[in-house]
Amino acid sequence: MALSHILAAITAEADAAISAATKAHATALKEMSDAHERDVSSIRSTVKHQKSERLHQLKKRAESHTDMMLRHAVLQRKQELLDEFYASAIRELAALPAAQTERLLAAWIEKLPSKGTIIPSKTHEPMLKKLHGDHTLAPAMQAAGGFRFVSEKEDRDYTYEFLVKHLLRPETEIEVAGQLFGTAR
Repeated sequence: MALSHILAAITAEADAAISAATKAHATALKEMSDAHERDVSSIRSTVKHQKSERLHQLKKRAESHTDMMLRHAVLQRKQELLDEFYASAIRELAALPAAQTERLLAAWIEKLPSKGTIIPSKTHEPMLKKLHGDHTLAPAMQAAGGFRFVSEKEDRDYTYEFLVKHLLRPETEIEVAGQLFGTAR
């Protein structure tokens, strides 16, 4: 019987060790499962936050792009209106009465230096034929009005297009834009 007691004691001890190992294993599995759930929950939360952040960034980028496109369209339209305004100034100059145009052309010719060549606009060729004085008259060019003067020393452009684009517009564009649009660009 001593052997049966020893076997019973060993079995009891083995059962206790197995039971303790099973409990330890179950506890470890529970802790691992809980840790896994926390990790998964944390990852889900992070992914959800990143997704929300990306959506917010995309929305901001889309709003910024839309705003930029709108400002560009408005600016482009303002530029078109200014171009139309200065084109109308050229048309107004071209529509001046003949007497005023002749006085204007004569005043410009008076200010010309030495001899040179006058290249008239087709519109003002007849007037410039009688006003050119000592200057040579070249064949007419396409322009709304006025003329170009060319000599060995210089080249002056008195065409309406040049005068409006290079003299009038740079001097008045900010003021005109302010009057047309309420503020200077």
